[in-house]
Amino acid sequence: MARLVLAWVAVSVAACSAMEVSFSTASNSDDALQQAAKSSSEQNLNLVRDDGSVELSLEESFVPSRVENRKLDILMVIDDSESMQAYRDDLAANLLHLFSYEGLANSDWRIGVISSARDSLLRQPFITSTDQGQEFAEQIKNPDSGHSSDLNVERTLYNASRALQGNAGRNWLRMNSIAVVLIVTNEDHHQCNLDVESCSDETAYSLQNFYEELRNLRQPQVTAKIYGILSDDEDQRANLLSQIVLEGGDNGSLFTAWKPLSEDYRAVLQDISKNVAAILQSTFTLQQEYSGGAAEVVVTTADKRQITLSDDDYEIADNTLSIYEGLLDEMGDVTSVAVTYTYLGEEVVTKN
Repeated sequence: MARLVLAWVAVSVAACSAMEVSFSTASNSDDALQQAAKSSSEQNLNLVRDDGSVELSLEESFVPSRVENRKLDILMVIDDSESMQAYRDDLAANLLHLFSYEGLANSDWRIGVISSARDSLLRQPFITSTDQGQEFAEQIKNPDSGHSSDLNVERTLYNASRALQGNAGRNWLRMNSIAVVLIVTNEDHHQCNLDVESCSDETAYSLQNFYEELRNLRQPQVTAKIYGILSDDEDQRANLLSQIVLEGGDNGSLFTAWKPLSEDYRAVLQDISKNVAAILQSTFTLQQEYSGGAAEVVVTTADKRQITLSDDDYEIADNTLSIYEGLLDEMGDVTSVAVTYTYLGEEVVTKN
């Protein structure tokens, strides 16, 4: 009997670019930024490297509550088998609840739908407005654009990866976006996994494969989140929730959160909406790529408190600042987040 799995596989909810958030007066001006970079460069000429670059310092300021222009890419991978029709119908009727959390509907979001069938492509058009509820319902109820025979969990994950990497008919992930993938399937693991060497690429595909490829595109659990609505059967859930080797060699689950299939979809989508909004409000895209030098993050609250975060409270990777989930909520009404960080620029040559 096919195992029933309804899985949300993460998010691409996109962190905003620095030009997409409100900056303080000092950092919102191009002239001010250029002057700051010039000043920092002149003060750090002793840090010129062999390749001619110099480590500079830059401060940027963000308003966490403003999510209007932040990019959120939501991918749904749908099992189109007959046994899933009732679940697809239930999901199709709940689009608005995915955007129930305050401000999230005003973000720069879009939804793409792809079948879990072999050779399937992203459905067109993408859903970009809650006014497209009827179109969304049609794509969810009838998602097939491939070959529905020989469905399995492995191919579902494989198609999710294809879509995220732009190999399913259209480029999907936008620059600096946060990603959400919803996988809906009741298929079992492919029997060829008993002899993996005989499997095709998609039927040998595993959660570990998906994690490794996702890590090349986004930071799992930071700029990409995975949610699950999974089977009520504990053994069936374990097949998808089983531990994998995460970055750094630790074992753990790739899922941020999951709910059993019997849960009310309205409540599940509302919970996800709240969580995604929190991600948008605590993840920021910097103008420059962090060089790994000194960094400082200062949070200002409505009552004028300035709180300097410890290194354990945030992470800067490449050009993304992520404050750990829930921390800003604990501080109350946060009005701004200021970050000072180092980046590599070209050597400034001063004339006498």
